[in-house]
Amino acid sequence: GNLWIGSETAGLLKYNDKAALQSSVYNDRDNSTITSGWVLKILEQNDGSIWIATRNGTIYSGLNKFDPSTGNISPHPYTSLTSKEIWSNVCGLKDENKLLFDYRGQYSYLDLRTMQVRDALLDSILLKQKINSVVTDSEGTDWYCTTNGLYAWEGPDTDLHHFNLSGIHGGT
Repeated sequence: GNLWIGSETAGLLKYNDKAALQSSVYNDRDNSTITSGWVLKILEQNDGSIWIATRNGTIYSGLNKFDPSTGNISPHPYTSLTSKEIWSNVCGLKDENKLLFDYRGQYSYLDLRTMQVRDALLDSILLKQKINSVVTDSEGTDWYCTTNGLYAWEGPDTDLHHFNLSGIHGGT
């Protein structure tokens, strides 16, 4: 398998079982390179596509789609995705085609097929949490890692389940 590593100056690094690293770095003269800044999130879709969120200074600078089979990167600077600065925290892939992010506690989805932003439909308890990451398992349950523990949610017509991690050794 591959190990994907995000960095500030070396961009996206790929390590596999060979003793070599491949790097994808920002080049301001080439609009087919990764967007500038730190690589903060690396998310893999079921088809193998890798989505990379970058941040330059205090703001996110872009979202990039990397195709490992071709080595091509499709950069999407955040200014091309929306008319205003709304990116604060990329939480993760809610399902195969929706990226969950927040800006000052307001959660939205980015549809990765159309690159359109819309408000996120979340349980009212989740809307009050700081969501650090989200993944959807093979059964369709969304798992939200928050500063207040772990939540499992199967959708709008189901109960939200909270797992308090503070009692687990090493939990905070």
